[in-house]
Amino acid sequence: MNQTGLSRRAFITSFLGLPTAFIYAGDAPRSGMALSRPDFARYGAVIYRKNESAPNQLYIVCQTHRDANNRNVVETTPRVQMEVYRLGEQLIAHHGVQLVLGEGYLADTDSYPIIRFMRTYADPRVTITKTADDSTLESIMDKVATLDTSSTMNMDAVNLLAVNYPTLDIQGLSTVEDTEMKRRILQEQKRGMPVDVVLRYLDFAGEMISGRMLLNAPKVIGRERKLMRIRNRNAMMTIGGAHFDELIEFVRGNDVRISDLVHNGTTLEKGATYPLTLDENNYGVTIIVPRSMNIG
Repeated sequence: MNQTGLSRRAFITSFLGLPTAFIYAGDAPRSGMALSRPDFARYGAVIYRKNESAPNQLYIVCQTHRDANNRNVVETTPRVQMEVYRLGEQLIAHHGVQLVLGEGYLADTDSYPIIRFMRTYADPRVTITKTADDSTLESIMDKVATLDTSSTMNMDAVNLLAVNYPTLDIQGLSTVEDTEMKRRILQEQKRGMPVDVVLRYLDFAGEMISGRMLLNAPKVIGRERKLMRIRNRNAMMTIGGAHFDELIEFVRGNDVRISDLVHNGTTLEKGATYPLTLDENNYGVTIIVPRSMNIG
C-alpha cells in the first residue's frame, strides 16, 4: 500500500475516527499514462495497463462514495462520481462496454431483478438528465450524496448509467464490505486493539475484497455472455480508490497472494493464495483513476 493521496488509511480514518497522524504518505505517486481519447484525459488517468490488445477488456475505475457505515461523504465525492459517470459514457461509446460490474463481491447469483427495480427507482428531490453538463451533473451528485435517507440504494454514477442507458447490463451490486470482519474490527477497537493492528486488519480486509472481485469478474462476464445479455466481453468495474495498490499487484502477477494476519504470535485471519484467470481467458486490464482523486 504505497500511493500518496489514496492510501486505504486515508479512506478509513473517518470510518474508524482515527487521527490523521495515522495516515501515511508512502512513495511518490506514479504519473498517469495518456489515455487514447482527449475526453478520457479530461476525466481520468490510466495508472496501469496490461494486455491492451487482448480481445476481452476489463476497465477498472476507482471511485469515492458515501460511507456505507455512517453515510458521510468525502468533499470531492460528487465531482469524482461525475467523472466516473463520464468515463463510463466514454467506455460505452468508444470501447464497446455493455456490462458494468458495480462495486461488490460479484456474487454468482443473478442480480438482474435488482437492477430492474433500481431502474424504476427515482428520488423526487433529484433531477436526472442524460444531457446534463458537468456542472449540473456534479450538482446532481452532490444532492444525491447528501440526501437524508436510510436507503442503501445510492443513486451514484453506476446507477445513473443504468437509468440513462437502459440496455446496459449491470451486475454485482452486493455490498463491498465484509460485514462480519468489519464487526470484529470495531469490536476489537473498542477493546483497545492497537491502532497499527487495526490498520493492518483493514489492509487485509481490503486485499480480500480486491482479490474476490478480480477472481469473480471473468465468471460474471462469462455468465452474462452465455445468457446473451452482452455481445462481447468488454466490461467496466468500479471499486473504491483505496484498493488500487493491490489491484495492480494482483493483475500484474495474475494471482492473489494474501499473507495471514498475525499479531503477537496469534493468527487473527487466515490469508489466501489463488490464481486469477484473466490471462488464460484473454483479458486485458486497464485501471483508471478519476482526475479529482488527485494522485499527482
